Amino acid sequence: MSVGEVKKEDAAILEKNLRTISTRIRREGRKVLRDFPITPAQFDVLQVLFLTERNG
Repeated sequence: MSVGEVKKEDAAILEKNLRTISTRIRREGRKVLRDFPITPAQFDVLQVLFLTERNG
Protein backbone atom coordinates (compact mmCIF):
# COMPACT_ATOMS: atom_id res chain seq x y z
CA MET A 1 0.00 0.00 0.00
CA SER A 2 1.41 3.39 -0.97
CA VAL A 3 1.47 6.51 1.18
CA GLY A 4 -1.72 8.04 -0.31
CA GLU A 5 -3.87 4.92 -0.08
CA VAL A 6 -6.45 4.34 2.62
CA LYS A 7 -7.65 0.94 3.73
CA LYS A 8 -11.34 0.28 3.13
CA GLU A 9 -11.83 -0.46 6.82
CA ASP A 10 -10.25 2.86 7.81
CA ALA A 11 -12.37 4.73 5.28
CA ALA A 12 -15.52 3.08 6.61
CA ILE A 13 -14.64 4.01 10.19
CA LEU A 14 -13.87 7.58 9.16
CA GLU A 15 -17.14 7.87 7.25
CA LYS A 16 -19.12 6.55 10.23
CA ASN A 17 -17.42 9.01 12.57
CA LEU A 18 -18.09 11.94 10.23
CA ARG A 19 -21.74 10.97 9.92
CA THR A 20 -22.02 10.77 13.72
CA ILE A 21 -20.43 14.21 14.12
CA SER A 22 -22.71 15.66 11.45
CA THR A 23 -25.80 14.25 13.16
CA ARG A 24 -24.77 15.66 16.54
CA ILE A 25 -24.09 19.10 15.07
CA ARG A 26 -27.45 19.09 13.32
CA ARG A 27 -29.27 18.10 16.55
CA GLU A 28 -27.54 20.81 18.56
CA GLY A 29 -28.27 23.39 15.87
CA ARG A 30 -31.94 22.50 15.96
CA LYS A 31 -31.96 22.86 19.75
CA VAL A 32 -30.56 26.37 19.41
CA LEU A 33 -33.14 27.29 16.79
CA ARG A 34 -36.16 26.11 18.82
CA ASP A 35 -36.66 29.69 19.95
CA PHE A 36 -37.01 30.85 16.35
CA PRO A 37 -39.93 30.25 13.94
CA ILE A 38 -38.04 27.95 11.57
CA THR A 39 -38.84 24.48 10.27
CA PRO A 40 -36.32 21.62 10.12
CA ALA A 41 -36.32 21.90 6.31
CA GLN A 42 -35.52 25.61 6.52
CA PHE A 43 -32.69 24.83 8.94
CA ASP A 44 -31.25 22.30 6.50
CA VAL A 45 -31.32 24.87 3.69
CA LEU A 46 -29.65 27.48 5.89
CA GLN A 47 -26.90 24.97 6.71
CA VAL A 48 -26.27 24.29 3.03
CA LEU A 49 -26.22 27.99 2.18
CA PHE A 50 -23.88 28.78 5.08
CA LEU A 51 -21.45 25.99 4.23
CA THR A 52 -21.54 26.80 0.51
CA GLU A 53 -20.76 30.46 1.22
CA ARG A 54 -17.88 29.57 3.55
CA ASN A 55 -16.33 27.10 1.11
CA GLY A 56 -16.53 29.52 -1.76
